[in-house]
Amino acid sequence: KEAYTRALRFLTKDDLNSAVESLQKAISLYPNYVAAHNALGYAYFQLNEYEQARKEFAQSIQLDDHLSSSYLNLGRVQLALGQNSAAQASMEKASSIAPLDQHLLLALAYAQYVNHDYPETIKTAKRAHTQSHPETAIVHYYAAASWQALNDLHQARDELQTFLAEDPQSSFAAAAQRAVAQIRAADERPAPSVATSVPARESITAESSAQGQEALQDLREKQQIAEAEAEGSNCPSCDALNQPGPDRSATANVLAPTSGIRESKPGAWALRSTVNEVAVFFSATNNGRSVTNLAQEDVKILDDHKPPAAVLGFHSESDLPLRLGLLIDTSASVQERFSFEQNAAINFINQVANGKDDLAFVAGFSNSIVLAKDFTPDVQELAHGVHQLVPVGGTAIWDAITFAAEKLAERQEARPVARILVVISDGDDNTSSGTLKQAIEHGRTERSHRVHGQYSIRRRAVHAE
Repeated sequence: KEAYTRALRFLTKDDLNSAVESLQKAISLYPNYVAAHNALGYAYFQLNEYEQARKEFAQSIQLDDHLSSSYLNLGRVQLALGQNSAAQASMEKASSIAPLDQHLLLALAYAQYVNHDYPETIKTAKRAHTQSHPETAIVHYYAAASWQALNDLHQARDELQTFLAEDPQSSFAAAAQRAVAQIRAADERPAPSVATSVPARESITAESSAQGQEALQDLREKQQIAEAEAEGSNCPSCDALNQPGPDRSATANVLAPTSGIRESKPGAWALRSTVNEVAVFFSATNNGRSVTNLAQEDVKILDDHKPPAAVLGFHSESDLPLRLGLLIDTSASVQERFSFEQNAAINFINQVANGKDDLAFVAGFSNSIVLAKDFTPDVQELAHGVHQLVPVGGTAIWDAITFAAEKLAERQEARPVARILVVISDGDDNTSSGTLKQAIEHGRTERSHRVHGQYSIRRRAVHAE
């Protein structure tokens, strides 16, 4: 560790050769020193020794494959080596580990554009635009250049206008304004074709790649006060979700008429929807005890006093394959009891995700979200993902819920499944870019488009003694 610390001092002074020497010593003493391999790769990168840098970053990943920074570093050096396809794959992996990191989305869009994967560049820009991204508006510039490469200048113009609105002081603003003016002029001329283009990002060189990645490394954590209470007080749907209601243990998929919003009796539960097919979750009790053997013929469904056009399916959720999202608070406030939190999460996974068709994913959240393990039926892999999490930073619980709800909803299923989101946390949100209202609205939106999806968000802190 002493050699590593000395190397960091050399790096801050740009004494790269001395840093390399110290880092090599640190690695000789402890070959599995992930941070030292990453730092040595960085030093080699700055010395333009790209192949050596690539080897060090690859070794970092081999030793610990859940660090987004290692994949980001590998992608940078692959760009410098002209290995654009490999760079895109590395950036995709980095972004999958930290899916809400806007700087990683920017790096991904850049790699996709350089690799001429224009549809994916556009898709990444749209994904970035759904979140707050004040420091990465340039992603719209890449999207504009991609639309131009696809010969759609009107879409390119729209992306450039978005870019200019979000970052009018950018060094690319003047070029973007000229391109918008060219496209507008082309629209006003009767000529059948026009030669115009979006100014392209400069070609990949070692210098430009290093400059771009330096900007990506300048991550400044945002401390935003959550608007949950204020937003929630003005949100009727939030109030409805926070009201006590029946536990949901069964679901009927109903083909409903699209008659719009209907009145209901005061205090009664009402389902309002404009979609043709909805999932109705309910529970049944007999003298306070759950009834678990209901059949479809035992249940009568009325929509505004009328039967639905059809009941397409009737399932007990306990019989459905499980799709579990487990969100674990990794903020600094849980540090003293984090091992308890990890053990509780692992025990829960072992007890719940044990069906042959069950799948689960694990993500940690502090200031940002880290996907520790993607959907898998392997409980040992899920446990390994839980153990990889480290407590640090604030609590962005609403951002985490939004991400997890979307991830559960976007997975395509060939048959009905039970989608469950579990959050383990010790306190309130303090760093989300979104709000409680937005998290709830996002969950409701996803649910309305997914027949078998269900999300219930309630504020509850779990305190462990």
